[in-house]
Amino acid sequence: MAIMKAKIFNGLLAVMMVAGFLSCSDESNEIGKVPSAKPGVYSMDITVSAANGDGSDANISSTRGLDPDGGVFTEDYPYDYIYVHSDDNYEDDRHQVLKVPLKEVEFCGDCRGIHLECEVMDDGNGYTISNEAGESIHLNDDQSVYFSTIPTPFWEATVATTPTPVSLSDVFVDDPDVNLELLRSKEDYSKDELVALLQEMAPVITLARHCTGFRVYFMFTNVRSEGSTSNMIDEYEWADNMNGYSPYNFYIKLYFGPNFAHKYDMLNNSVVTNDVEGGYYATNNQTYQPFEYMEYDFTGGSSSSKGHYWGYGYLTDDNKYLLSPLNSNIPAEEFSLYAFVKFSTVANNTDAEFLSSDAGSKYFQATIPGMTLELNRVHFIILAFHYEDLKAFLPGEDASGVSTRAAGAWDAPQKIDIKPYKVIVK
Repeated sequence: MAIMKAKIFNGLLAVMMVAGFLSCSDESNEIGKVPSAKPGVYSMDITVSAANGDGSDANISSTRGLDPDGGVFTEDYPYDYIYVHSDDNYEDDRHQVLKVPLKEVEFCGDCRGIHLECEVMDDGNGYTISNEAGESIHLNDDQSVYFSTIPTPFWEATVATTPTPVSLSDVFVDDPDVNLELLRSKEDYSKDELVALLQEMAPVITLARHCTGFRVYFMFTNVRSEGSTSNMIDEYEWADNMNGYSPYNFYIKLYFGPNFAHKYDMLNNSVVTNDVEGGYYATNNQTYQPFEYMEYDFTGGSSSSKGHYWGYGYLTDDNKYLLSPLNSNIPAEEFSLYAFVKFSTVANNTDAEFLSSDAGSKYFQATIPGMTLELNRVHFIILAFHYEDLKAFLPGEDASGVSTRAAGAWDAPQKIDIKPYKVIVK
Protein backbone atom coordinates (compact mmCIF):
# COMPACT_ATOMS: atom_id res chain seq x y z
CA MET A 1 0.00 0.00 0.00
CA ALA A 2 1.48 3.35 -1.04
CA ILE A 3 2.41 5.79 1.71
CA MET A 4 -0.18 8.51 2.06
CA LYS A 5 1.26 11.95 1.22
CA ALA A 6 0.80 14.41 4.08
CA LYS A 7 0.46 18.08 3.23
CA ILE A 8 2.24 20.20 5.80
CA PHE A 9 1.85 24.01 5.86
CA ASN A 10 3.79 26.06 8.36
CA GLY A 11 3.05 29.61 9.47
CA LEU A 12 2.34 31.49 12.62
CA LEU A 13 -1.16 30.06 12.60
CA ALA A 14 0.14 26.52 12.24
CA VAL A 15 2.82 26.31 14.93
CA MET A 16 1.22 23.27 16.58
CA MET A 17 1.14 21.42 13.25
CA VAL A 18 4.84 22.17 12.77
CA ALA A 19 5.68 20.86 16.24
CA GLY A 20 3.57 17.79 15.67
CA PHE A 21 5.31 17.00 12.41
CA LEU A 22 8.80 17.56 13.80
CA SER A 23 8.13 15.25 16.73
CA CYS A 24 7.26 12.46 14.31
CA SER A 25 10.20 13.00 11.98
CA ASP A 26 13.52 11.24 12.20
CA GLU A 27 15.82 12.95 14.66
CA SER A 28 19.54 13.12 14.19
CA ASN A 29 22.03 12.49 16.95
CA GLU A 30 24.51 14.76 15.17
CA ILE A 31 24.29 18.45 16.03
CA GLY A 32 23.61 20.55 12.93
CA LYS A 33 22.83 17.63 10.64
CA VAL A 34 19.66 18.08 8.58
CA PRO A 35 17.30 15.12 9.01
CA SER A 36 16.23 13.11 5.98
CA ALA A 37 13.01 14.38 4.47
CA LYS A 38 10.09 11.99 4.68
CA PRO A 39 7.76 11.60 1.69
CA GLY A 40 5.06 14.23 1.70
CA VAL A 41 4.16 17.72 0.51
CA TYR A 42 5.78 20.69 2.25
CA SER A 43 4.53 24.23 1.64
CA MET A 44 5.63 27.61 2.98
CA ASP A 45 6.19 31.31 2.31
CA ILE A 46 9.86 32.31 2.30
CA THR A 47 11.24 35.85 2.51
CA VAL A 48 14.02 36.85 0.11
CA SER A 49 16.80 39.16 1.30
CA ALA A 50 19.92 40.52 -0.41
CA ALA A 51 23.16 41.40 1.35
CA ASN A 52 23.61 45.13 1.99
CA GLY A 53 26.19 46.76 -0.24
CA ASP A 54 29.60 47.83 1.02
CA GLY A 55 29.46 51.31 2.48
CA SER A 56 25.69 51.26 2.87
CA ASP A 57 24.11 53.29 5.63
CA ALA A 58 21.56 51.59 7.82
CA ASN A 59 19.69 54.89 8.12
CA ILE A 60 19.07 55.17 4.38
CA SER A 61 15.39 54.85 3.58
CA SER A 62 15.13 51.63 1.66
CA THR A 63 13.79 51.61 -1.88
CA ARG A 64 14.04 48.33 -3.73
CA GLY A 65 17.50 47.02 -4.48
CA LEU A 66 19.81 49.87 -5.48
CA ASP A 67 19.06 53.12 -3.65
CA PRO A 68 19.66 55.72 -6.40
CA ASP A 69 19.77 58.65 -4.00
CA GLY A 70 22.14 57.10 -1.49
CA GLY A 71 24.18 55.35 -4.18
CA VAL A 72 24.28 52.03 -2.32
CA PHE A 73 22.83 48.56 -2.67
CA THR A 74 20.10 47.77 -0.14
CA GLU A 75 18.89 44.49 1.32
CA ASP A 76 15.59 44.68 -0.55
CA TYR A 77 15.06 42.26 -3.42
CA PRO A 78 14.64 44.49 -6.50
CA TYR A 79 12.62 42.30 -8.91
CA ASP A 80 9.20 40.71 -9.15
CA TYR A 81 10.46 37.18 -9.87
CA ILE A 82 13.20 34.85 -8.71
CA TYR A 83 14.32 31.62 -10.36
CA VAL A 84 14.98 28.20 -8.83
CA HIS A 85 17.75 26.37 -10.73
CA SER A 86 19.01 22.81 -10.77
CA ASP A 87 22.66 22.70 -9.66
CA ASP A 88 24.26 22.39 -13.08
CA ASN A 89 25.26 24.76 -15.84
CA TYR A 90 23.93 22.94 -18.87
CA GLU A 91 22.92 25.38 -21.58
CA ASP A 92 20.19 23.14 -22.97
CA ASP A 93 16.93 21.67 -21.72
CA ARG A 94 18.78 19.42 -19.26
CA HIS A 95 18.99 22.50 -17.06
CA GLN A 96 15.82 22.95 -15.05
CA VAL A 97 14.52 26.31 -13.90
CA LEU A 98 11.31 27.45 -12.21
CA LYS A 99 10.11 31.07 -12.30
CA VAL A 100 8.56 32.10 -8.97
CA PRO A 101 6.76 35.44 -8.48
CA LEU A 102 7.43 37.64 -5.45
CA LYS A 103 4.50 38.29 -3.11
CA GLU A 104 3.77 39.60 0.37
CA VAL A 105 4.48 36.82 2.83
CA GLU A 106 2.04 35.89 5.59
CA PHE A 107 4.34 36.23 8.61
CA CYS A 108 6.26 39.43 7.86
CA GLY A 109 4.22 42.60 7.43
CA ASP A 110 5.51 44.46 4.37
CA CYS A 111 8.18 41.85 3.55
CA ARG A 112 8.21 40.30 0.12
CA GLY A 113 9.08 36.72 -0.63
CA ILE A 114 7.96 33.63 -2.50
CA HIS A 115 5.65 30.70 -1.94
CA LEU A 116 7.14 27.27 -2.62
CA GLU A 117 5.78 23.75 -2.44
CA CYS A 118 8.06 20.73 -2.33
CA GLU A 119 6.73 17.20 -2.81
CA VAL A 120 9.10 14.43 -1.73
CA MET A 121 8.32 11.19 -3.55
CA ASP A 122 8.58 7.77 -1.93
CA ASP A 123 10.97 4.99 -2.99
CA GLY A 124 13.76 7.44 -3.90
CA ASN A 125 11.90 8.92 -6.87
CA GLY A 126 13.18 12.44 -6.32
CA TYR A 127 11.28 15.59 -5.45
CA THR A 128 9.17 18.22 -7.22
CA ILE A 129 9.28 21.97 -6.56
CA SER A 130 6.20 24.00 -7.53
CA ASN A 131 5.08 27.63 -7.46
CA GLU A 132 1.57 28.80 -6.61
CA ALA A 133 0.50 28.56 -10.25
CA GLY A 134 1.30 24.83 -10.25
CA GLU A 135 4.35 25.13 -12.51
CA SER A 136 7.07 22.77 -11.39
CA ILE A 137 10.45 21.15 -11.90
CA HIS A 138 11.37 17.60 -10.86
CA LEU A 139 14.81 16.71 -9.52
CA ASN A 140 16.62 13.55 -8.50
CA ASP A 141 17.21 12.88 -4.81
CA ASP A 142 20.90 13.78 -5.11
CA GLN A 143 20.34 17.08 -6.97
CA SER A 144 20.51 20.43 -5.22
CA VAL A 145 19.03 23.77 -6.24
CA TYR A 146 20.01 27.44 -5.99
CA PHE A 147 18.10 30.70 -6.47
CA SER A 148 19.08 33.60 -8.74
CA THR A 149 17.72 36.71 -10.43
CA ILE A 150 18.16 35.41 -13.98
CA PRO A 151 16.44 32.52 -15.84
CA THR A 152 19.67 31.09 -17.29
CA PRO A 153 22.68 29.37 -15.66
CA PHE A 154 25.02 31.98 -17.13
CA TRP A 155 24.88 35.77 -17.27
CA GLU A 156 26.13 37.07 -20.63
CA ALA A 157 26.93 40.60 -21.75
CA THR A 158 25.41 41.96 -24.95
CA VAL A 159 28.28 42.77 -27.32
CA ALA A 160 27.88 45.80 -29.59
CA THR A 161 28.54 45.42 -33.31
CA THR A 162 31.02 48.33 -33.22
CA PRO A 163 34.23 47.76 -31.20
CA THR A 164 36.36 50.39 -29.46
CA PRO A 165 37.87 52.87 -31.95
CA VAL A 166 41.59 52.20 -31.37
CA SER A 167 42.12 48.75 -29.84
CA LEU A 168 39.03 47.21 -31.51
CA SER A 169 38.08 45.57 -28.21
CA ASP A 170 34.57 44.39 -27.40
CA VAL A 171 32.09 46.99 -26.23
CA PHE A 172 29.15 45.87 -24.11
CA VAL A 173 25.71 47.39 -24.51
CA ASP A 174 24.18 49.02 -21.44
CA ASP A 175 21.08 46.88 -21.85
CA PRO A 176 18.57 47.10 -18.96
CA ASP A 177 17.59 43.47 -19.56
CA VAL A 178 21.20 42.37 -18.99
CA ASN A 179 22.77 44.97 -16.72
CA LEU A 180 20.81 44.32 -13.58
CA GLU A 181 21.44 43.37 -10.00
CA LEU A 182 22.96 39.91 -10.32
CA LEU A 183 21.94 38.04 -7.16
CA ARG A 184 22.36 34.40 -6.23
CA SER A 185 21.52 32.47 -3.08
CA LYS A 186 24.51 32.22 -0.76
CA GLU A 187 23.72 28.54 -0.30
CA ASP A 188 22.78 25.62 -2.48
CA TYR A 189 19.90 23.55 -1.08
CA SER A 190 19.75 19.78 -1.18
CA LYS A 191 16.38 18.06 -1.02
CA ASP A 192 16.68 17.63 2.75
CA GLU A 193 17.89 21.22 3.26
CA LEU A 194 15.04 22.65 1.20
CA VAL A 195 12.48 20.65 3.18
CA ALA A 196 14.12 21.80 6.43
CA LEU A 197 13.89 25.41 5.21
CA LEU A 198 10.19 24.98 4.48
CA GLN A 199 9.64 23.83 8.07
CA GLU A 200 11.19 26.90 9.70
CA MET A 201 8.95 29.41 11.47
CA ALA A 202 10.03 32.36 9.32
CA PRO A 203 12.31 31.01 6.59
CA VAL A 204 14.54 33.33 4.59
CA ILE A 205 16.75 32.91 1.53
CA THR A 206 19.80 35.19 1.68
CA LEU A 207 21.23 36.32 -1.63
CA ALA A 208 24.78 37.42 -2.44
CA ARG A 209 25.32 40.17 -5.01
CA HIS A 210 27.66 39.38 -7.91
CA CYS A 211 27.78 42.72 -9.68
CA THR A 212 29.18 46.18 -9.12
CA GLY A 213 27.60 49.59 -9.75
CA PHE A 214 29.30 52.53 -11.45
CA ARG A 215 28.53 56.23 -11.72
CA VAL A 216 30.93 58.65 -13.44
CA TYR A 217 31.56 62.41 -13.16
CA PHE A 218 34.05 63.60 -15.81
CA MET A 219 34.47 67.36 -15.80
CA PHE A 220 36.63 70.19 -17.08
CA THR A 221 36.88 73.10 -14.66
CA ASN A 222 39.14 76.01 -13.75
CA VAL A 223 41.82 74.45 -11.58
CA ARG A 224 43.09 77.55 -9.79
CA SER A 225 45.72 76.15 -7.47
CA GLU A 226 46.74 73.00 -5.69
CA GLY A 227 44.58 72.61 -2.60
CA SER A 228 41.87 75.00 -3.75
CA THR A 229 38.47 74.12 -2.34
CA SER A 230 36.44 76.06 -4.90
CA ASN A 231 37.14 75.29 -8.55
CA MET A 232 34.67 76.64 -11.07
CA ILE A 233 34.23 77.92 -14.59
CA ASP A 234 31.21 79.48 -16.29
CA GLU A 235 30.60 79.49 -20.02
CA TYR A 236 31.54 83.20 -20.37
CA GLU A 237 34.97 82.79 -18.79
CA TRP A 238 35.36 79.61 -20.83
CA ALA A 239 34.65 81.44 -24.08
CA ASP A 240 37.02 84.31 -23.18
CA ASN A 241 39.91 81.86 -22.95
CA MET A 242 38.87 79.40 -25.69
CA ASN A 243 38.85 81.66 -28.78
CA GLY A 244 35.20 82.56 -28.25
CA TYR A 245 33.93 78.98 -28.23
CA SER A 246 31.62 77.72 -25.48
CA PRO A 247 31.67 74.37 -23.65
CA TYR A 248 28.90 73.25 -26.00
CA ASN A 249 31.29 73.32 -28.96
CA PHE A 250 33.00 70.28 -27.42
CA TYR A 251 31.67 66.72 -27.67
CA ILE A 252 32.59 63.66 -25.64
CA LYS A 253 32.15 59.93 -25.30
CA LEU A 254 33.77 57.68 -22.71
CA TYR A 255 34.89 54.06 -22.65
CA PHE A 256 35.69 52.38 -19.37
CA GLY A 257 37.16 48.96 -18.72
CA PRO A 258 38.49 46.45 -19.70
CA ASN A 259 37.60 44.85 -16.38
CA PHE A 260 34.11 43.70 -17.34
CA ALA A 261 33.03 40.12 -17.95
CA HIS A 262 31.66 38.54 -21.10
CA LYS A 263 30.09 35.65 -19.21
CA TYR A 264 29.43 34.82 -15.56
CA ASP A 265 28.90 31.30 -14.21
CA MET A 266 26.06 31.43 -11.68
CA LEU A 267 26.60 27.87 -10.43
CA ASN A 268 30.23 28.48 -9.44
CA ASN A 269 29.93 32.20 -8.63
CA SER A 270 32.74 33.16 -10.97
CA VAL A 271 33.68 34.65 -14.31
CA VAL A 272 34.04 31.98 -16.99
CA THR A 273 37.71 31.05 -16.75
CA ASN A 274 38.67 31.60 -20.40
CA ASP A 275 37.42 35.21 -20.35
CA VAL A 276 40.82 36.90 -20.25
CA GLU A 277 40.18 39.76 -22.69
CA GLY A 278 37.42 41.56 -20.83
CA GLY A 279 35.44 44.35 -22.38
CA TYR A 280 34.38 47.98 -22.12
CA TYR A 281 31.21 49.93 -21.54
CA ALA A 282 30.66 53.18 -23.42
CA THR A 283 28.52 56.25 -22.87
CA ASN A 284 25.59 57.23 -25.07
CA ASN A 285 25.73 54.16 -27.36
CA GLN A 286 29.24 55.18 -28.49
CA THR A 287 28.02 58.47 -29.96
CA TYR A 288 29.34 61.89 -29.02
CA GLN A 289 27.29 64.29 -26.94
CA PRO A 290 27.95 67.96 -26.19
CA PHE A 291 29.46 68.84 -22.85
CA GLU A 292 26.92 69.42 -20.11
CA TYR A 293 27.07 71.55 -16.98
CA MET A 294 27.74 69.71 -13.74
CA GLU A 295 28.91 70.22 -10.21
CA TYR A 296 30.13 67.93 -7.50
CA ASP A 297 30.55 68.61 -3.80
CA PHE A 298 33.55 66.89 -2.24
CA THR A 299 33.06 68.49 1.17
CA GLY A 300 31.91 65.24 2.70
CA GLY A 301 35.17 63.51 1.82
CA SER A 302 38.58 63.42 3.43
CA SER A 303 40.69 66.55 3.79
CA SER A 304 42.67 65.58 0.70
CA SER A 305 39.55 65.51 -1.47
CA LYS A 306 37.40 68.31 -0.10
CA GLY A 307 36.07 70.97 -2.41
CA HIS A 308 33.18 72.03 -4.60
CA TYR A 309 33.77 71.83 -8.34
CA TRP A 310 31.67 73.41 -11.10
CA GLY A 311 32.47 72.55 -14.69
CA TYR A 312 31.44 70.92 -17.97
CA GLY A 313 31.83 67.44 -19.36
CA TYR A 314 30.02 64.13 -18.87
CA LEU A 315 27.78 63.09 -15.99
CA THR A 316 25.97 59.77 -15.66
CA ASP A 317 22.24 60.40 -15.97
CA ASP A 318 20.37 61.10 -12.74
CA ASN A 319 19.71 57.95 -10.72
CA LYS A 320 21.27 55.78 -13.44
CA TYR A 321 24.04 53.33 -12.62
CA LEU A 322 25.86 50.77 -14.70
CA LEU A 323 25.41 47.35 -13.08
CA SER A 324 27.70 44.59 -14.26
CA PRO A 325 29.90 41.75 -12.97
CA LEU A 326 33.62 42.46 -13.01
CA ASN A 327 36.25 40.28 -14.65
CA SER A 328 38.53 38.98 -11.90
CA ASN A 329 40.96 37.65 -14.52
CA ILE A 330 42.10 41.22 -15.25
CA PRO A 331 44.01 43.21 -12.58
CA ALA A 332 42.24 46.23 -11.11
CA GLU A 333 45.26 48.36 -12.06
CA GLU A 334 44.27 48.07 -15.73
CA PHE A 335 40.94 49.83 -15.20
CA SER A 336 40.89 53.14 -17.10
CA LEU A 337 38.56 55.69 -18.61
CA TYR A 338 39.24 56.63 -22.21
CA ALA A 339 37.83 60.01 -23.20
CA PHE A 340 37.24 60.75 -26.89
CA VAL A 341 36.67 64.45 -27.49
CA LYS A 342 35.97 66.36 -30.68
CA PHE A 343 35.26 69.97 -31.55
CA SER A 344 32.68 71.60 -33.78
CA THR A 345 32.24 75.25 -34.69
CA VAL A 346 28.51 74.50 -34.27
CA ALA A 347 27.40 74.45 -30.64
CA ASN A 348 25.01 71.65 -29.68
CA ASN A 349 25.49 70.05 -33.09
CA THR A 350 22.75 67.50 -33.78
CA ASP A 351 24.08 66.14 -37.07
CA ALA A 352 23.90 62.33 -36.76
CA GLU A 353 26.94 61.73 -38.97
CA PHE A 354 29.06 64.13 -36.93
CA LEU A 355 27.98 62.60 -33.62
CA SER A 356 28.59 59.00 -34.71
CA SER A 357 31.97 59.49 -36.44
CA ASP A 358 35.39 59.45 -34.76
CA ALA A 359 36.87 61.54 -37.59
CA GLY A 360 38.62 64.56 -36.17
CA SER A 361 38.52 63.32 -32.60
CA LYS A 362 41.38 62.96 -30.13
CA TYR A 363 41.50 60.84 -27.02
CA PHE A 364 43.32 60.44 -23.75
CA GLN A 365 43.49 57.83 -21.04
CA ALA A 366 42.81 58.38 -17.34
CA THR A 367 43.83 55.57 -15.02
CA ILE A 368 41.95 55.08 -11.76
CA PRO A 369 44.32 54.68 -8.82
CA GLY A 370 42.88 52.77 -5.91
CA MET A 371 40.34 50.96 -8.08
CA THR A 372 39.13 47.65 -6.62
CA LEU A 373 37.26 44.68 -8.05
CA GLU A 374 34.95 44.40 -5.05
CA LEU A 375 31.47 43.11 -5.77
CA ASN A 376 28.37 44.38 -3.99
CA ARG A 377 29.66 47.96 -4.12
CA VAL A 378 28.73 51.12 -6.00
CA HIS A 379 31.80 52.92 -7.34
CA PHE A 380 31.66 56.68 -7.80
CA ILE A 381 34.45 57.82 -10.14
CA ILE A 382 35.05 61.57 -10.20
CA LEU A 383 37.71 63.10 -12.46
CA ALA A 384 38.43 66.84 -12.74
CA PHE A 385 40.63 68.31 -15.51
CA HIS A 386 41.74 71.84 -16.24
CA TYR A 387 39.56 73.24 -19.02
CA GLU A 388 42.43 74.96 -20.83
CA ASP A 389 43.87 71.52 -21.63
CA LEU A 390 41.12 71.42 -24.25
CA LYS A 391 42.96 74.01 -26.34
CA ALA A 392 44.58 70.99 -27.98
CA PHE A 393 41.19 70.36 -29.61
CA LEU A 394 40.69 73.85 -31.04
CA PRO A 395 41.22 74.39 -34.79
CA GLY A 396 44.71 75.60 -35.61
CA GLU A 397 46.07 74.68 -32.18
CA ASP A 398 48.95 72.26 -31.69
CA ALA A 399 48.01 69.01 -29.96
CA SER A 400 50.70 69.31 -27.32
CA GLY A 401 51.58 66.11 -25.54
CA VAL A 402 50.76 63.89 -28.54
CA SER A 403 52.14 60.43 -27.84
CA THR A 404 50.89 58.34 -30.74
CA ARG A 405 48.63 58.28 -33.75
CA ALA A 406 46.61 55.16 -34.38
CA ALA A 407 47.10 53.56 -37.79
CA GLY A 408 44.14 53.36 -40.15
CA ALA A 409 42.77 54.16 -43.56
CA TRP A 410 41.32 57.43 -42.30
CA ASP A 411 42.37 60.05 -39.82
CA ALA A 412 42.02 57.83 -36.73
CA PRO A 413 41.73 59.34 -33.26
CA GLN A 414 44.95 60.85 -32.04
CA LYS A 415 46.16 60.09 -28.51
CA ILE A 416 47.20 63.09 -26.45
CA ASP A 417 48.54 63.41 -22.93
CA ILE A 418 46.16 65.12 -20.51
CA LYS A 419 46.41 64.45 -16.79
CA PRO A 420 43.51 64.85 -14.37
CA TYR A 421 43.91 67.39 -11.58
CA LYS A 422 41.77 65.29 -9.23
CA VAL A 423 40.72 61.61 -9.25
CA ILE A 424 38.40 60.37 -6.55
CA VAL A 425 36.99 56.88 -6.25
CA LYS A 426 34.31 56.35 -3.63
